[in-house]
Amino acid sequence: MPRQGYTFLKEDVEVHVVYNGNQQRIDISEISFSQTFRESSYPVKTLQSQSSFEGSVINTANPANFSLNVPLTRETRNKIIFDRLLDTATFDLYISSQHDVYKLETCVIQSGNFQINRSRPLRLSVEGDASKLSKFVSNETNFTSSEMQNSLINRRVLLVGQGDVDFTTIGSVSNETGTIFTASANIGSSTPTLRPALPGAMDAAGITLNNILTTTYNRGVIDTITIGGGIDLSSSVVSLNLELQNDITWNKNTTLQGALSATSGATSMFPTSFTVGTRILAGSIRVNYDPGTGNWGDWNSDSALDLKVGQTVGGVFYGIRVNLANVTFTNRFRPASVFQEEYNWRSIQNPTALSSVVSYFTNT
Repeated sequence: MPRQGYTFLKEDVEVHVVYNGNQQRIDISEISFSQTFRESSYPVKTLQSQSSFEGSVINTANPANFSLNVPLTRETRNKIIFDRLLDTATFDLYISSQHDVYKLETCVIQSGNFQINRSRPLRLSVEGDASKLSKFVSNETNFTSSEMQNSLINRRVLLVGQGDVDFTTIGSVSNETGTIFTASANIGSSTPTLRPALPGAMDAAGITLNNILTTTYNRGVIDTITIGGGIDLSSSVVSLNLELQNDITWNKNTTLQGALSATSGATSMFPTSFTVGTRILAGSIRVNYDPGTGNWGDWNSDSALDLKVGQTVGGVFYGIRVNLANVTFTNRFRPASVFQEEYNWRSIQNPTALSSVVSYFTNT
């Protein structure tokens, strides 16, 4: 079967995160990524030539950008994105099609929006920056015969030499050299040449068959919402929004030496470091207005918030919990077909780690 001429996101693409030397496959529904270069213009007028056009030089790359939408499943594999949103630690992102692998280096997440809907799976949408976007060519060591016989299953692999195996029977779309695929089975006694398509040791949570193939979604069921000294809003919620914003500023990366050596996109000056500024954890809670208990027109500059969204199965909770001792909120009236009120809140708590107040509960 000849290789396809085009790449189709839903059918062909896998996304892997490499963090601290470990590789983790993540489940996505949407992804986008790109990088642009910066053009600097300068006048070219001289006494002899009064040209109306300007010259330009291109030797510097802007930070690459990416966005991901991942389900917050009961399995743990997507938790790595949630954790990097909270701690702003860097990671590398690999987007692998059947033909190529694209690498986003030194990724940092700028913002995360928790998509909460009673009738849909609980999801996390993130946007971030990266130092560099490039095409990745694997130079990993080829698999040994023992590895192909015992630990190939669910690995993302590059077909280097065919040997005596029909790879279309174990997950490949083609037997053509250079094809990339995820092996659905180990290989017995044979003579092919395969190598890992991606770097990093496969994380134990990512290589187990059940973890890769099983996806258990959580609906956005409201378990608990209290605010303002115990006001219980859980039974009348219309919509719920929760966001975390990380103010990321990339440091200046231009040097004279770098400008002189930049002759193409690959040798351009790429940003390498950043600083984290103000962080904002905030959201809104819209509820149907109850004339007997409604609280619109009020505000509080130091209140508590407890928010728990997900599903409880067999006495075990799976989902998101935000438990803050210090938030500000305002509450406004919103006339609609059914009168409503909306709480807009923002955290003023300064915990040592956000993970102590924002939690994602999975099955491990």
